[in-house]
Amino acid sequence: LSPHLNITVKTSMIREKLKLQLLRIGIMTSGLALFSFGSSFLLTFPPRDSVLTDSAGLQIVVLILGGLVIAVCCPLLFYVNRLLAALFPENHLCERPKQALPALEPINTHLEKIIFEHSREGIMVTDARGNIVNANPAFTKVTGYTADECLGKNPRLLQSGIHDTLFYQTMWNSISKAGLWQGEIWNRRKNGEAYLQWLTIHAIKPNEGDASHYVAIFHDLTDIRQHQEQIAYQAYHDALTGLPNRQLFQDHLDMALAHARRNSLKAGVLFLDLDDFKTINDSLGHSLGDALLQAVAKRLKECCRSEDTVARFGGDEFMLLFPALKENGHHLLEVVQRLLLTFSTPFLLRNDEITLTASIGVTVYPEDGADAAMLIKNAELAMYRAKEHGRNTYMLYTTVSYTHLTLPTKRIV
Repeated sequence: LSPHLNITVKTSMIREKLKLQLLRIGIMTSGLALFSFGSSFLLTFPPRDSVLTDSAGLQIVVLILGGLVIAVCCPLLFYVNRLLAALFPENHLCERPKQALPALEPINTHLEKIIFEHSREGIMVTDARGNIVNANPAFTKVTGYTADECLGKNPRLLQSGIHDTLFYQTMWNSISKAGLWQGEIWNRRKNGEAYLQWLTIHAIKPNEGDASHYVAIFHDLTDIRQHQEQIAYQAYHDALTGLPNRQLFQDHLDMALAHARRNSLKAGVLFLDLDDFKTINDSLGHSLGDALLQAVAKRLKECCRSEDTVARFGGDEFMLLFPALKENGHHLLEVVQRLLLTFSTPFLLRNDEITLTASIGVTVYPEDGADAAMLIKNAELAMYRAKEHGRNTYMLYTTVSYTHLTLPTKRIV
């Protein structure tokens, strides 16, 4: 404990002992006064046939003594009570006296200027008519407009054109009623670039009257939003090829099947596996193997429509989804043939020509599977049957032909 705290505790202990002694004196004095008063009452008004009735002298003496005791005890009790009240107020003895909180120092003009100019958030001030009367350096850094360029102009010059009239009406209704609005808003920089910002608008109302000024405080959300989008992209895309990963492909397939059920359509699923890719990867090196996978991904995307999905499941495995197929499914077979044809052209990597082929398994909803898991499994079975038939070809899945086929236990991932 600190010396100051030790002194405080010892002082409190002494005061407690003193208080106890004073209380004892008060109790003893009160008891003596009550005893004297009772004795005097009994001697003055003794019971009938009592021995005290014959002691007139004793009665007088006791009455005098009782009166003296009462005369002494009453003032003593009064002063003991005053002493207790002075020494021990209502607050707890060990509680330190409350100190008055320092008053907030009023912000002077110089301090306001420093805060305004060095704030990392953009600040813009308008008058009651909405004309800009001041803007800080952070405003210029974000928007590209200097304070002189904005002076006297309406903040509409920052509008991006993304929000409709209802958006701004809702904003100003909130400012009119609550004196405040905050939220995300798209604005446009001086160079024409649209950007997202978090904006807070305060209405300054002196004396609770109409607003004399409006203060807008904002910060740019571009970096934060880009970081969030990057995290989301990495969670659903293959890091090497940029293609959708297994999870995103599964989501696309589920949506395609739901659409096909509602509209009585078909959907095609292709399982494509590169032939002898492990041999090529081990012989040429993993860096060249990665470059080859990227080139394959590019060619696969070029063979498909924008509404189709090309995904990498891992290693040398790719999945392709073709939603909303025509009734005869001829488009799917045309795509399969085009995919095999594109592998006939060698891949040129670092001045080396690499010849590569692929085996493809094909399933069609609803004939080859009623859900995503069954379609993917059956497409994989068909792909392995294509490898059994010499590779560099495709196989359509049929329930009768492939009930005996099982997946291999070893896979390249």
